[in-house]
Parts: sequence; structure tokens; C-alpha cells
Amino acid sequence: MTSLLLIMRMFVMTNKMILTLGLLMALIPSSYSFAKGDWKQKWDELNLTEAQKQQVSAIRKKNREKTQEEIVQVLTPEQRTKWQEMKKTKKASNKKNQAAEPKENN
Repeated sequence: MTSLLLIMRMFVMTNKMILTLGLLMALIPSSYSFAKGDWKQKWDELNLTEAQKQQVSAIRKKNREKTQEEIVQVLTPEQRTKWQEMKKTKKASNKKNQAAEPKENN
């Protein structure tokens, strides 16, 4: 009987967490999206100075590098090789896309 009570408590707690997460996601407006590329558009909205833009970029880069280092630590050697290949492919694709985008004149 104790196992059943434990399972029921875990079920209730899990459902509460899912409900809470769902409510939080519903409360956060989609305008708070700061995915890659969105930052540059948000800078105008936030009226960041050039210095602030550089600081934000540096923070984001540092966090991205730290995250990638942590990910690499859990990968097998084969997965690490594939990870590096994926990064190279993405980098080449980004360069190709940047070259194809028209430059804006400010």
C-alpha cells in the first residue's frame, strides 16, 4: 500500500509541475522570444547603446561556449566527432546565408 501512495503522490506532483509550467508558458508573451536573430531586432526596441549591444553579445557568446563545453563532456567520442561535423556544416551554411542576404544601408 505504501508503494501505491508514493506513486499517487508522484503522479499528483508531476501533474502540478506540468500545470504550473503550462501556466507560466501561457503567461509569457511570445514577444519575449530572444532566439538567434531576434536580439538584433530587440536592440532597437530596448534602445541599447552600442556598448550595451557589445556587452550582451559577449555574455551570450560566453554562455553559448560554456553550454557547448558541457554538452561535449557527456558525448561519446563518436558523438563528439559528429558534433564537430554538425558545427562545421552549420557554420558553412551560416556563411552562405550571410553572403546571400542583401546588406542594409543605414
